[in-house]
Amino acid sequence: MEIDLELDELKLLEEARSQLLENEANQKLDDNILICECKCISVGMIRDKFKNKQFDLDLLKKELGLGTGCSSCIKDIKILRSRI
Repeated sequence: MEIDLELDELKLLEEARSQLLENEANQKLDDNILICECKCISVGMIRDKFKNKQFDLDLLKKELGLGTGCSSCIKDIKILRSRI
């Protein structure tokens, strides 16, 4: 499932991510929060993928398709990863 986003929609997503990063900086993210809107990848999906494993961005890209849509999620994943 691929979604084409307009520039104004991308700006809104970037703003929402920015607010998410600023709020509750040290709290774990809820499983239902979408990390990648284009591929509908949630925090819970990422947690399931890395149970008892070390976090690996390349594996997320390969197995879940993270960043293969608009790729705006890649910018924030390094920051968010400590909260996943």
